[in-house]
Amino acid sequence: ADRALLVAVGPGYVMTSTNGTSWTPQTGPGGRCVVWAPPLGLFVASGDFGTGHGIATSPTGVTWATQTTPAPGGGTYWPSGGYGGVAWSESRQVLVAVAASAVGYEAEIISSIDGINWTVRTGLGGTTVWNAIVAADSIDVIVAVGVSVAMRCLA
Repeated sequence: ADRALLVAVGPGYVMTSTNGTSWTPQTGPGGRCVVWAPPLGLFVASGDFGTGHGIATSPTGVTWATQTTPAPGGGTYWPSGGYGGVAWSESRQVLVAVAASAVGYEAEIISSIDGINWTVRTGLGGTTVWNAIVAADSIDVIVAVGVSVAMRCLA
């Protein structure tokens, strides 16, 4: 079931609200983007939570755990901005996140069916700085948007 809770994240902060007007600060890692994955019962935030940790999850929006995420291309380079965006695709039952910076490396997109275990999506080609990702379930497409490119993925 969907939660009657709004969660907002930013650099170093998490806020929650039940009405969209009054907000309560929470202790958490913050992030760049947050989504609710209803079947998983998890809020999932993307960001830079230290090397190897680009995703944080919470069942409540209050208590958060960072998740281990792969480095781009399976290498040792860690994007300076961590992960820039995360989206839940209801039609595909999958979370997808994009690296905030992959300059000089293959474009980094990772996916997870549980929010905990993340896999690099390879063969997407190109390098870019990713800004956002969105799932358009009504047309069964996930689109990542970068500085100079938009890429349709997992369609």
